[in-house]
Amino acid sequence: MRTLNIGIIGLGCVGMGVVEILERNQTWIAQRCGCLLQIRKGVVRDLSKKRTLSFALSDCVEDILKDPKIDIVVELMGGVQDAFSVAQRALQNNKAFVTANKAMLAEYYHPLQRLAKKAIGFEASVGGGLPIVNALKEGLGANQILFLAGILNGTSNFILDQMELGAHFTQALQQAQALGYAEADPSLDLSGEDSAHKLSILATLAFHTQPTLNYLEGIECIESIDLQHARHLGYRIKLLASAWRCGQSLALVVRPTLIPQAHFLAQVDGVMNGMVIIGDCVGETFFYGAGAGGLASASAVVSDLMAVAKNPNPAPPLETLTYNYTDMPHAYYLRLDPLDLTSIVSILNTHAIQLDSYQVEHNQVICITKPTTQDRVQKVLHHFQQNHQNARALAIYESP
Repeated sequence: MRTLNIGIIGLGCVGMGVVEILERNQTWIAQRCGCLLQIRKGVVRDLSKKRTLSFALSDCVEDILKDPKIDIVVELMGGVQDAFSVAQRALQNNKAFVTANKAMLAEYYHPLQRLAKKAIGFEASVGGGLPIVNALKEGLGANQILFLAGILNGTSNFILDQMELGAHFTQALQQAQALGYAEADPSLDLSGEDSAHKLSILATLAFHTQPTLNYLEGIECIESIDLQHARHLGYRIKLLASAWRCGQSLALVVRPTLIPQAHFLAQVDGVMNGMVIIGDCVGETFFYGAGAGGLASASAVVSDLMAVAKNPNPAPPLETLTYNYTDMPHAYYLRLDPLDLTSIVSILNTHAIQLDSYQVEHNQVICITKPTTQDRVQKVLHHFQQNHQNARALAIYESP
């Protein structure tokens, strides 16, 4: 049986997970992909840290990139520019390349694809253990993708769940950090940027384009009162990354969204991830599982290694399509300071927004609008805030 030699850059939680899986399931993996996957060398920042490993370690990436016996480079070092440089060098040296680096791929996927002489694997960059990337590349390949929406950040999902149970935002964040679900600096998770990176990768595959994000909003301004109101109305609030295609129009947004409680996405709890994909032939599909964690992400990395073993050739270049980026209409939840119905209707009508329902709860006015655009909602929020009135708006989920 032939052997493929692997060089792994970064032996943190995910990297050590890859080592564990390859050792634990070596025979099983070899039988399934037809060759022995063997780590030949690893690169780490700190060689003084004690590790029990069966392969050589270095603190220099050149020892992997210049080694002619290494067939596949696995990049798990993080960052963007250094990781991109490693990817370029690996591909230029005729090596296959596997990464879990969503931020780097969101920015440099297309240049790397044009450079590739061997396969690029990146299943672990989105959704951890969920096989979403492979689903878009292979399993749903016969479909034109019309819509996708996902809870792609376990940290923010955990925090919103804890706030539903009564915790304040700061308490929920501290609990996430104590449990290892949130970084010391959680800004990428809370701002929605982490989800935006993942959405960019998925949209590239689904719509064959270099995507542009229409709107980004994180969970930092979500208040417990909104979570309570949402529950009473039959919804749950989730940080949702969504993309719609309608003809030559495309919309990509990341924002907190009210999702009907009966929908699969509303039942994605804690640090789990969930994804809905709608294809023109298959209809609606749903993916659920661990979105992060050492073994979950490592499982996706190893699946890429096995795919390279079966077919080391690069994917054919995507024909890049051009879309008109548009502001898709949605119904919105509005929370306002006490104000009479006539005044609210008048203000909304001034901004071309129609009211669907209206109620008063806990001295707050809760409105549901008829479908309208994010731009109009932002303008009406600005109007209320200029008049020293508290106002909050959240989109309501609706699939095509």
